[in-house]
Amino acid sequence: MTEIRLIASDIDGTFLNDQREFDRSRFQAQLDELSRRQIKFVVASGNQLAHCQEVFAGIEGDLTFVAEDGALTVEQGKVLDENPLKPALLRDALDYLMSTPEFAEAKLILSTRQQAFTNMVPSDADWKDSAYFYQHLTPVAKLTAVNEPIYKIDIHWSGITDVRPQAEQLQNALGDDLGCVMSGLGAWTSPCHT
Repeated sequence: MTEIRLIASDIDGTFLNDQREFDRSRFQAQLDELSRRQIKFVVASGNQLAHCQEVFAGIEGDLTFVAEDGALTVEQGKVLDENPLKPALLRDALDYLMSTPEFAEAKLILSTRQQAFTNMVPSDADWKDSAYFYQHLTPVAKLTAVNEPIYKIDIHWSGITDVRPQAEQLQNALGDDLGCVMSGLGAWTSPCHT
């Protein structure tokens, strides 16, 4: 018989209910039992690390977070692995996104461990949804001036429901060093390391 050593779960649409909640006391009891049995629980999400940690705030125990589409792994507060975008690749991606007409209306979010920077402003229609997924969402006039490790670039458009053509175009322009992951939210794509 195979022994279970690890259980992993996504957050949105998997672990959380439709109200973006979970039964905290029930999960705490389950996590305690997993720990007793030496089974690890891993939160595996495309979300920002700070958002993942906020979702599980108040839960005590052995939690591992694989966040930012796998670019950042943290176990009990200790970084086990991180893979931020290389500065040259980030610069090339931002230059391409900001100079290509097909991306002119795109909303961009640069995700760091505990903050996110965006070309949106709080009055934008997408701000509320974006602020849910990104702790400390901060509008900046010039995204290329952000000088922190960036784990992921989120790109989304209002009014577009299929972003596959944009993801393919971006992949073709920037090559194999950058992958695109489409979100369940519709018009979102996240370039990240492959």
